[in-house]
Amino acid sequence: MTGLGKLTSTYGYISEGVFLMGKLHGRGILYGPDHKIIYEGDFHQSIREGQGKLFPAEGGVCEGQFVQGFIVNGTKKYPIGDVYKGEFKNNLPHGEGECTSVDGRTFKGIFENGVPKEQ
Repeated sequence: MTGLGKLTSTYGYISEGVFLMGKLHGRGILYGPDHKIIYEGDFHQSIREGQGKLFPAEGGVCEGQFVQGFIVNGTKKYPIGDVYKGEFKNNLPHGEGECTSVDGRTFKGIFENGVPKEQ
């Protein structure tokens, strides 16, 4: 399939958007078997690549730049209200960033695998 379309996998995942030779390529949306959005944004051969929004199963949203399926820079809004802005690795805060908790406290510095490093 090439062009606008919609595909449903044998596991119930739904891919909707622009396709090139059967793969999402351009703007698209990936839905889970429960019909909730998993990712909305740019794809390259069905891999998250470019600008997009990821909606993790645990809640919240990650929005920013994706490379080879993972967010590398952007913002993560946690279900409890905390907000992280900065670099990511494996979809976790990693590198330079800033996290503001729901009560207004802010940590600005280096994160490693989702955890702020002591300075």
